Amino acid sequence: EGECGAVVSSLSVSPSAAQIFVNQTLQLETEVLPVEAAGASLVYSSSNTAVLTVSPSGVVTALQAGNAVVTVETAVGGISSSSAIEVLNLNDNCTSSTGPPLTTVLTTEGSCEVGPSITFNFEDHPNRTNIEFSIDGGASYPYNVSDASGSLTLTDLANGVYDLWVRWGNDQCPVNLGQYTLTTSCQACSAEGSILMEQYVNIPGVSLNDLFNSPKYPNSPDAVTTLTSFEIPTNVLDNYGVRVRGFLCAPETGNYTFWIAGDDNSQLSLSSDNNEANASVIAFVPTWSFSQEWNKFAEQKSVEIFLEKGKSYYIEGLMKEAGGGDNLAVGWRKPSDGAGTVPVEVIPGIHLSPATGAVATKADTSGVPDSPKEENSSTSEEEVDTEAASDNGVESTELALYPNPVLTEVHIDLTTSVEGLNLETIRVFDLTGRLVRELVPNADQKRSNNYQIDMNDLPSGYYSVILQLSDQSLQTYRLIKQ
Repeated sequence: EGECGAVVSSLSVSPSAAQIFVNQTLQLETEVLPVEAAGASLVYSSSNTAVLTVSPSGVVTALQAGNAVVTVETAVGGISSSSAIEVLNLNDNCTSSTGPPLTTVLTTEGSCEVGPSITFNFEDHPNRTNIEFSIDGGASYPYNVSDASGSLTLTDLANGVYDLWVRWGNDQCPVNLGQYTLTTSCQACSAEGSILMEQYVNIPGVSLNDLFNSPKYPNSPDAVTTLTSFEIPTNVLDNYGVRVRGFLCAPETGNYTFWIAGDDNSQLSLSSDNNEANASVIAFVPTWSFSQEWNKFAEQKSVEIFLEKGKSYYIEGLMKEAGGGDNLAVGWRKPSDGAGTVPVEVIPGIHLSPATGAVATKADTSGVPDSPKEENSSTSEEEVDTEAASDNGVESTELALYPNPVLTEVHIDLTTSVEGLNLETIRVFDLTGRLVRELVPNADQKRSNNYQIDMNDLPSGYYSVILQLSDQSLQTYRLIKQ
C-alpha cells in the first residue's frame, strides 16, 4: 500500500531492457498506479549478483560481462516488474583509457501543455570532444553536443517507446541505454457552461460595503440562478446587490487581461487556483459605468495575469445597485487575442462552471417591482399590469398572480366584466430571455378564468410572466421562484 493506504494495481520499470558496460551504473525508474499508491515500498533484486548488483533505490552497478534480470516488487501485495540487462566488456573503440560514454537517463511525464521529455546526463571526458544520442535504436544519431555541456534535454516529445543509444562523436563506443516509455498526464479542467448568480434585494446604497454589511450576505440570497456568460441582465431592479461566482477553465497558457463594467460599485476578484480563499481583487468600478463601458476608469482593467491551460481558477464579480441602469459584465483578452484596449468578448459560458451556491431564502419583495423597471416613467408597472379600465369606468379587468414568491405552482386569476375576455396564452421567461413555460388554456380553464403553471422543477431566481388576453393586450409580471 502507498502512503495514503491506496492499493497498488500495477507496477512498471524503465528501461525494460538495456546494455551497459563493466563498471557502469544505471538508474532504474518505476511507475506505480494508482498515483495515490506512489509511496509504496519497493524491493529490488538481481538474478545474478556476480554480473550486477542493484541498490534499494534502483541503481544498477555492472561488475562483469554477462546477463541478469533485475526484479522490482512491492513489499505488500507481490506486484512486480523486471528489466533485462546485458553487461558488456569494453570493445576496441572503448579502451580502458577512453571508456564508454557514461550516461544516465531521466524522463519527465508530459502535461496538458507540453509533451514528455528525456534528459541525458553525462560526464566530460578529457580525451573526447562530442557525444551523440539516438532515440530510434541506433538507426540515427541526430543529437550531437559537446561532452563538456554535461546534459541534453529533448522536450515536447510524443508518447511512446524510445530505444535510447549514446556514442562518442567519432562513431565510437555505441551504448544501448535501454527502452523508455514516455507518457502524458493531463488532468484538465472542464467547464459546465454557466456561472452562479446570487441576488440580494431591498438593500439601499451604492457601496459594496452596503452589501457586505447586510445580514443576507453572503449566505442568504433572495434568488439564485445561473448565467450562460459573465454578464447579468441589465436594468432589472433598484436597491440590490449581486454576486456572480464560479470557476474559470483556462483555454490557453499565457497572459490574460480582464475588464469589469458595472452600475453601481463593482469589483472583480480572481484566485491563483481553484480556492476561493486565495482570490484577490484585480479590477473594479469606483462609481458606475454603462453596460459594457470598459474604459471609463483605469481601475476597470487588470494587469496581465498568467494562467495555465487546463487549470481551474476561482473567479467572482460583485455589484451593488442603488438606482439607474444596473449592470455587471466581465470581459477578457486571451493570450492568442494579443494586446488591446478593450476585451474581445464577455467571458462565455464555455469556459465557466458555477460555484456551489446557497439556497435562496424567502425573498423580501417589499422593494422589488413586479416587472423590469422602466426609466423615466411615473406609472408603476404594477398598476399597468394588474388593472385595465375603460374611460367610462363601466368595464374593468383585474388579474391576480399568486403566490409570489412561488415554490411549486403559481395561480393566475382573471376577473373581468368584459364578456368573453380570457387568457389566450401564458408564457414564462427566465432572465436570459429563454422561454421556460408556455400554457395555452383549454376551454374549462377559460370558462373558470383560473390558470395554473407548474414551477416546481425550475431553478430559483427571477422570471417574467407575460399574459396575452383574448383582446390581444399583454400584461407582464415579475415572478420570484424560491
